[in-house]
This record gives sequence, C-alpha cells and structure tokens, in this order.
Amino acid sequence: MEVQYLNTDLEIESEVDLSKIVDEIGDDVLVLHHGEIRGYQHAYFEIAGSSGSTNADDIINSFCALVDALSKEAREVWNKCCSKVVDIGYESGTSTPNFQSQI
Repeated sequence: MEVQYLNTDLEIESEVDLSKIVDEIGDDVLVLHHGEIRGYQHAYFEIAGSSGSTNADDIINSFCALVDALSKEAREVWNKCCSKVVDIGYESGTSTPNFQSQI
C-alpha cells in the first residue's frame, strides 16, 4: 500500500489564553482540543468539512486565510504563540521504509 494523505490540522501553543482565537475561527473549524497541557494553553483545529480532502495545500491555504482575517486582538494572541504547527497526517504505507513531509 502506498502512503496516503489523511488530513491537515493546525496546532497552536501559548502561555496566554487562546480563547480569542478559538472564538473567532470556531465556526469555520472543528476545534479538536482547547485547554491546558503541562502549563501551556493549546488549541488544535481541523477545517470543517475537510475530512476526505485529498489536497493539503487547499487546507493550509484555508488556515492561512483564517489567520489573516483575525481581529487585531486575536492577532496579538496569535503573535504570542510559542508554537504554530501545521500537522499533515498520512496513513503509512508498506511501499517505502519512511516518509517525511516538510513545510
């Protein structure tokens, strides 16, 4: 079986509350997690309706558009994030010993 694209998530981490971001983009995404982990605030998102999409570029562009549209207050929270990760998920195949995708 070949390696196959599954989905793309956005994962952010901060020392400050991420609720402003979650509230602003919440209607356009599925909030997979929002809360504290090991003393840091985390929020993980998936674009609503994106499961089954075969194109990571379109999903990444959708996340970029949501970030670009953030209010000044939410953008200040975004800028304070210590980690912003676009996590591209794959189903591992059997045809290659490993697979790496970098942005």
